[in-house]
Amino acid sequence: MKTLTTIVLLFAAGFTTMAQDSNDKFSTLQIETSAVCDMCVATIEKGFAFEKGVKNASVNLDDNTVSVTYRKGKTDPDALRGALLKMGYAADGVLPDKKDYDNLHHCCKADLPFDDHGDH
Repeated sequence: MKTLTTIVLLFAAGFTTMAQDSNDKFSTLQIETSAVCDMCVATIEKGFAFEKGVKNASVNLDDNTVSVTYRKGKTDPDALRGALLKMGYAADGVLPDKKDYDNLHHCCKADLPFDDHGDH
């Protein structure tokens, strides 16, 4: 009986350690963005699904943020912000290239402060 109890305790301790190691490999980043509608949500979440190292992405339109859970070592916060910019959305106050912004569906175009020359 002692042997069985010891095996169960060792297994439980090992499982807890594996779960903790797995959680240590991931991080979550909050990015402020210019998303305005449900189509933005679908575009951003689908776009991040194809980004290397991204486990999950969700958009909150109430506070205009994207929450991205990613694997450390596979990507980093700058790359994730860059991916959002390439989708045509602002990322933490940085404007996307006008060309990327222009490719958005008309309902997704927030009123961003591009200058008169079409640059940011």
